[in-house]
Amino acid sequence: MEYERILELVLAENSLVVGVRRRSKARCLLDRFIVYSGEVCRFVVDFRVPFDNNLVERDIRSVKVKQKVSGGFRSVLGAKNFGKVTSIIGTAVKQKKSAYSTISGIITGTVTSLFQNSPCD
Repeated sequence: MEYERILELVLAENSLVVGVRRRSKARCLLDRFIVYSGEVCRFVVDFRVPFDNNLVERDIRSVKVKQKVSGGFRSVLGAKNFGKVTSIIGTAVKQKKSAYSTISGIITGTVTSLFQNSPCD
């Protein structure tokens, strides 16, 4: 595979230095690319997997903004509830459903699961 050939070339240029206890940042990154090669290249064989993780980073951003702006959460329960609500809203929006009708459906019991047609089943 081309990925393995590239890793071998990079490994030849970034070999471990004898007598140095710490690995460089480049070597640490290279080691992670080697150990997690299956995960790094998963998008090549499974087209449901996105090429990047920008969507995940955007999902996490609201929690980080809440921590910075309001000084965090008052309790662990509050943080968990915030996570649940934002997860439900995010899933509804990604499935092109109304966030309002999804939340009201959960409250009234007419919406039982957003994950029925999930590609991750």
